Amino acid sequence: MQSDYELVTFALADDVEEVKAQVENMRLPGYHFYDDKRWDGKVFLDFHITTTPTVFLLDRDKTIVCKPYDWKELMEWIKSNN
Repeated sequence: MQSDYELVTFALADDVEEVKAQVENMRLPGYHFYDDKRWDGKVFLDFHITTTPTVFLLDRDKTIVCKPYDWKELMEWIKSNN
C-alpha cells in the first residue's frame, strides 16, 4: 500500500557522513537533504529550519501538511490523520 504522504528532512551539520549514518540507522523512507552551510544557508532561511533535522510531511500535491517539532509530534499527527 502506498502512503498518502512523503517524509522530507533537512539536516544542517558539519559532517555529511554523520548525517548519512543517522539516516541509514533510522531507516526512514523519504527524501533527506543536507546543507553544510548550516545556519548561514539558503535552506535555513527558505524553510524556517528550527532544529536539525527539520522534518516535513508532504501530501500528494507536495503541500506541507505537517512540520512537527519532534518525532513524537509527527507520530501523533499521523495517528490522528489516518
